Amino acid sequence: MSRADGCVRRVAADAAMLLLALMLSLVEALIPTALIPIPGFKLGLANIAVEYVFFAISPADAFAVSLARLTLSSLLFGTAASFAFSASGAAFAFLTLIICVAAVNRGVISWLGVSICAAAAHNIGQCAVSIIMFGAVAVSYLPWLLALGAATGCVTGAVLCALAPRIDAAHDKFRINGDI
Repeated sequence: MSRADGCVRRVAADAAMLLLALMLSLVEALIPTALIPIPGFKLGLANIAVEYVFFAISPADAFAVSLARLTLSSLLFGTAASFAFSASGAAFAFLTLIICVAAVNRGVISWLGVSICAAAAHNIGQCAVSIIMFGAVAVSYLPWLLALGAATGCVTGAVLCALAPRIDAAHDKFRINGDI
């Protein structure tokens, strides 16, 4: 396989993961807000795709997929305010993924643990924007956000753990990796 073929395969894999993340964002947008008691809270399903790309392809590819997903999903399903909340949450979660890499590589933490940490970091990022927009009273939401984030982090982490071997097999079949 030539270097160009590898790059094309990698871009195609990123595009497939972006599509998956956008589809999961659409599913979240269709969930009635009455089912979730905290304003602006989302399940974080798109993080399944982003976290997978981070660990299976590369952090740079995950950053690109995450940025494209949050931009497109904000344009399609959100507002400028939702973009600010999503972008800050995504930045905090991405920094958490970078911090967690060493622990994952040593086997100290699983994808489930990483998903919980990333969900908590995402919620802290959202709370930071909320404090800027609405004042210190927004901190009162943080315990609720962290509790819900831990629960949804468990769900997304469990889904990622279940799907990762299947996605890994597809990546092996098409020889996609981050070393290109």
